[in-house]
Amino acid sequence: MGNKANGRHIKRLASSKYMAIGRKSSTYIAKPLPGRHTKNTNIALKTVLTEKLGLTSTAREAEIVIKNKNIKVNGKIVIEPLFPVGFGDIINIENNKDTYYINTNKHGVFSIEKQKESRSLFKVVGKYLSKGKIPMVRLHDGSIMKIKDINDVMVNDSVLLKDGKIGSVVKLAEGSKCFVINGTHASESGTISKILKGTATRSTLVTINSGSTEFETTLKNIMAIAD
Repeated sequence: MGNKANGRHIKRLASSKYMAIGRKSSTYIAKPLPGRHTKNTNIALKTVLTEKLGLTSTAREAEIVIKNKNIKVNGKIVIEPLFPVGFGDIINIENNKDTYYINTNKHGVFSIEKQKESRSLFKVVGKYLSKGKIPMVRLHDGSIMKIKDINDVMVNDSVLLKDGKIGSVVKLAEGSKCFVINGTHASESGTISKILKGTATRSTLVTINSGSTEFETTLKNIMAIAD
């Protein structure tokens, strides 16, 4: 049987399309730890530094930078080189004070862009009351955060995070602006003109007007954004 790598690496040829990496430059690439985002929509932090930003020339150099507490993700220092990052995450480079936003392009794969401040939208995928009746929300990246009032936010709304804390809530409803995060129309944006509630056999469908065209996608593929 052929070598299938180990728990910390995967073969480049077997890596997810989302990573959008060179598949023949070497045999292996770092495998992101589980727990944040879904299996095929994240990438290891040290891979971002070497292959996406070009801040380090080797994975070893990237590990040193990370372990020296030079990198923040969503306002928190990260010292794990295999820490998974994906859509909506904010990466701060402490040495040069640069800030980067993880986005998705029209092909539905990883893209990264520089921005001026550490703020990002996250989709709410669940909410509940924890022990002591503390209101909590679960975000699309797998993180869990406390919110002031559980009635302020609904599942599928978005919350604005700034420096690792929840700020305002962006409602998802007919007339709301939205961004497509997955599917054929990934990276497109527009206004929600109609929401068709799902059934036991069909997902909730959303009709989006992007100005020149109108298209339909499922509710799980979109995120509400601010005007």
